[in-house]
Amino acid sequence: MRTSGAQIVVVGDGPEREAAMAAARRLGLAERVHFTGFRPHREIPAILGHTDVFAMPSVYEELGSVLLEAMQAGLPIVASRTGGIPEAVGPAAELVAPGDAGALAAQLDRLLTDEDAAARLSRLARARALRYDWRRLADEVLSIYDTVCGRSDGADGAAGARRSVRARGRAGAPPGSARGEELALVADPSSASSGPRRRSSADPRSTAASSSPQAKGIERVGRGSLAPSE
Repeated sequence: MRTSGAQIVVVGDGPEREAAMAAARRLGLAERVHFTGFRPHREIPAILGHTDVFAMPSVYEELGSVLLEAMQAGLPIVASRTGGIPEAVGPAAELVAPGDAGALAAQLDRLLTDEDAAARLSRLARARALRYDWRRLADEVLSIYDTVCGRSDGADGAAGARRSVRARGRAGAPPGSARGEELALVADPSSASSGPRRRSSADPRSTAASSSPQAKGIERVGRGSLAPSE
């Protein structure tokens, strides 16, 4: 990444963490790349609220639930074009080939410096997140059951089941509340005077990258409010 002052916060834990930390030190990036380790899920919203760009550079991913969190938070997203990611994000993300570090960095730099592009992706992300509302998902699943079962229980039974699922959906966590994916969040250093450009809440966990309005501030947030993968 070429954006001056950009900070990366890696949220989460795993067998490659020590190697990644060693690589950051070897490359002289220890002051820009911050590893928080595992953080409780409740701390993730604060991390998302202090970032400007979310990155998910997975080599493969069936469905990264952290993407749903990022979309709900209205963050511009850069992710790998692999597995279920393209279908999950639709037009609400910039996609790059898995393992293409150059393309990933270029997209992150662009979204950190092009406010119009970042704002457009933010709007698309919030709109896309509505597709994953619990009630909508429950209705879609129940309609499939109705079709497969030929509505054998009758319309009244299906309606009752739908009400029951909706009630559970309202009481439970959002669809994107899984734990253990990789995520990266990047904040714009140019926002130092006014603070983070966005505030949001969601629940991802694993790798976060945050460019700093103040590197120290992001680091404090990272240590005191993040959530990693299990």
